[in-house]
Amino acid sequence: PVQFHSFKVQHINTETILQWSTSNETNNAYFVIERSEDGINFSEVGRVPSKAKDGNSTSILNYIFKLSSK
Repeated sequence: PVQFHSFKVQHINTETILQWSTSNETNNAYFVIERSEDGINFSEVGRVPSKAKDGNSTSILNYIFKLSSK
């Protein structure tokens, strides 16, 4: 399980920037980033590896993912 500390989305020019932090991660290898045109069907657009050592952390860890618009 993962406990999120914060989550923020920004649209800058042609990029969507996702920023989030976690305060607790247990057995976490990565985050899957998905998008949807209709809110029902989703497809994977990227993965962000966990920064937690061996997939476990009780510290705040910060992440970022940038997606260019087509």
